[in-house]
Amino acid sequence: MLPTPQCYYIAFNDYLFKIDAKGNLANYYHFNAKREVEGLASYKSKIYIAMNKRAEVFDSNMAKQPQEQALKK
Repeated sequence: MLPTPQCYYIAFNDYLFKIDAKGNLANYYHFNAKREVEGLASYKSKIYIAMNKRAEVFDSNMAKQPQEQALKK
């Protein structure tokens, strides 16, 4: 049986929202891709964001940092 996730991620426009297990906003991140998000995946401490229009994936370091953390290619 899989463990219950400690958080969830929702992407909308140029924002990535981190939602805790109780449904509260835990943190948010902003990036300037100006494209829609097609998919999200996470593995260990990284989250991967697949963008539309061009085959491109952003990854991030999910270490605790200030509210607005820029995602890098």
